[in-house]
Amino acid sequence: MEKAASEEKKITIMVVDDHEIVRNGLESLLNSIPGFQVVARAASGHDAVMAYCRLNPDIVLMDMNMPDLTAIFAAEMLIKRDHKAKIIMTTTYLREEEVFLTFKIGAKAYIPKDIPFAHFEKIINKVYLGGTHIPLEMAWCLAKRVGREEMPIKVSEILKIITEELSPKDIIRYLDSGSQYTRRCLYEILFDLQEKEKSEIEKGGCNETS
Repeated sequence: MEKAASEEKKITIMVVDDHEIVRNGLESLLNSIPGFQVVARAASGHDAVMAYCRLNPDIVLMDMNMPDLTAIFAAEMLIKRDHKAKIIMTTTYLREEEVFLTFKIGAKAYIPKDIPFAHFEKIINKVYLGGTHIPLEMAWCLAKRVGREEMPIKVSEILKIITEELSPKDIIRYLDSGSQYTRRCLYEILFDLQEKEKSEIEKGGCNETS
């Protein structure tokens, strides 16, 4: 028997932002979504670390620009305490160095604050289920750096995000700017997608004849 919506486990969220109006706004919007519950708010990196240790929320939404502890340092402390911590970094301006540091420490997503709220909701659900998210315009830059440096996220994960966002023809245009390692990973992903498409076509043909 299916459980009633009220009995289902909610995704618990902590909102970390030094602007009270942003914290209040996000809390109101997130709590309006069935399945989401804001259980903590923090105005600084230090407060975020203390609150996380007490409440252990499923998701942490953390602004990149924080007083006292930097957001990167605070997020890194959380991940060192709990390697399963799922942190989404939010930002007003997309910066390549920020997105690189975000994934270097093991955070799961880096998103601009001005995205439609429906996308925000999808990203939270995606991260909760174990996925990652990178803005498309930052993903290619990150893929080139990850191929040269050791990081928790793999090039194949980043390129998978790219292939989900772009058509194969669009992807080919990016190949010239990638390293040999990145190109090899991308070709492997494209090959897998092609094989999957062939399999689906063949399966559809079998269904028609059966």
